[in-house]
Amino acid sequence: MGFKKDVSKVAMYFGTTDDANQFYQNYTKRVGFVTKIRFTRRVGKDKVPKNQMITCNREEKRKSRVSPIEKTNPRTNYNCPTRISIRLNKESLWVISKVCLYHSNPCDPEMAKLLTRNREMSMHMCRVIERNDEAGMRRPSKTYQVLVGEAGGFFKINLMEKGVRNYLSRKVRNVTEEMNAREMLKYFTRMKDMNSDFYFDV
Repeated sequence: MGFKKDVSKVAMYFGTTDDANQFYQNYTKRVGFVTKIRFTRRVGKDKVPKNQMITCNREEKRKSRVSPIEKTNPRTNYNCPTRISIRLNKESLWVISKVCLYHSNPCDPEMAKLLTRNREMSMHMCRVIERNDEAGMRRPSKTYQVLVGEAGGFFKINLMEKGVRNYLSRKVRNVTEEMNAREMLKYFTRMKDMNSDFYFDV
């Protein structure tokens, strides 16, 4: 693989847990899996973090209470052992103490961009979506095809069609809330004109 420098190794150290997490995230994006913080051990009255374990999100087998048929986003756990453990040393640096790179679940680097945590929407994508919406292109699928064409193919874009639909839904909701706020302000102003004792504050 061409990303050996991104592979976590025992005794590597970082200034903060965020730095360690970011380093590991860079590796996971290239391999094609998503992580989760399994636990963080804190000590003392101030609850200072001392240890942290980061694992593959397919780390354990758990029987869900929700029927697979009823799940909107079903997921299979593989009891994957992939993980790193980091601890705070005496120099206040975070050191990798344990590493396991073996996966029991399939990983696809080509599909890594489409994993939920790795999806991104740039300012340019937002402008394209808004411009097409204002031009009357109401179907998100059409706008998504434009974005895919600009990126040079489906595997070169960190976005799914659902992301376009969600962005437009949030925009409509924000506009509606803004309009409701303006109408409420007009109502309060009219009430103030009708009754000098009426008071409101914004």
